[in-house]
Amino acid sequence: MGTFYIESKVLSSQKAFDKSISKQQDNIKKQILKAVNQLAGALRSVSNEISVFDSKSNLKIEINKGLVPQCIILVSELPSFGEWEDFNISIFKLISQYNCYLNIMELSDFMKIIKVASASIEKLDYYLMKRAEGFETTKTFFYKTEVVFN
Repeated sequence: MGTFYIESKVLSSQKAFDKSISKQQDNIKKQILKAVNQLAGALRSVSNEISVFDSKSNLKIEINKGLVPQCIILVSELPSFGEWEDFNISIFKLISQYNCYLNIMELSDFMKIIKVASASIEKLDYYLMKRAEGFETTKTFFYKTEVVFN
């Protein structure tokens, strides 16, 4: 079973008429970088043996540090234009420093993966791992999740 760290950013509508495309893109960039930093903080806390507790029951959550963590950043949309090189540097730094898988995806893509996983954590972990490997191969996170039903 996998360990999942999820940050959701920019999930409200970014199509406001008074915002230019460049302002929308700058906002999305800012939110994604914030999520990368928050995930790095969470991974650092776990690696430094800081305990994690359930906010409702206040019970300690045991985290298997032998597993490669799945980090997911959910956004409402990923524009396929503009300069994103600074993100690739931040993303690869996070991946290499914490030995994790990282997916930046639209909420709709994440929902596709959850549906195909059919309530199996192992399948969800596998599909996210394969998707993250696609990022490592293509050097971009601008792709849609392709789902093939058997």
